[in-house]
Amino acid sequence: MKKILAATFFFTFIFYNHIKAQTQTITELRFPYKPGYTLKLAGTSTVYAQDGSTVVDTSVTEYYIDKDVTLKGKRWVNFHSKSISKDTTLLYDSPLRVDETGMSWFEANQEKGKKNITQAIKLPLSQGATWNTYTDGKPAVCSCLSTHTFVNTSKGDIEAFCVQTLVALKKTKTYTYYLKVVEFYNQDIGKVGYSCYYYFELPNGRVINSFDLKETLLDYGFFNK
Repeated sequence: MKKILAATFFFTFIFYNHIKAQTQTITELRFPYKPGYTLKLAGTSTVYAQDGSTVVDTSVTEYYIDKDVTLKGKRWVNFHSKSISKDTTLLYDSPLRVDETGMSWFEANQEKGKKNITQAIKLPLSQGATWNTYTDGKPAVCSCLSTHTFVNTSKGDIEAFCVQTLVALKKTKTYTYYLKVVEFYNQDIGKVGYSCYYYFELPNGRVINSFDLKETLLDYGFFNK
């Protein structure tokens, strides 16, 4: 594990290449999301303190599809996920569906009663397209930043398309607390890059960072568990 974590530093500081604007429309998704499939991403997490200092840690996330599930007559696959940082290991399950409408998911352990299905990708997908959905039960806006770019990973530069999700987690008179997620997908692999940013935005437009996580592809394939 130490060797894996050390190897992530090189490409996490290089991170994502510049997003290329190229006109094309994506009409189908070909992700190999079937039971037995594993994705491993690695990178860094950063915590921003009130005094302006930061704490940077290594981060590894493993996604493993352990089974098919049927919900309301439709087939979903269950993403069993493990997120590992220095002092914390988080386990969670997310049923995910890929079909002619795009890609949707929800957290299996989410509080009941919430509008919990997230339309992460909506087809057809073209650069500049936007759509409304829900994340953690809250209204979110998704947008396609690019349909053709490259992500620098331990497997080399991988062609991908890029989707952003923005959600206001909390609003008060003095600030709005946002979550912004930027994800990169390759048609033959699935998720190859991931960044999330938690930050406060003040009424005057000032942004105060709280936490961010940046990971890129480390390994993928069908493995026996």
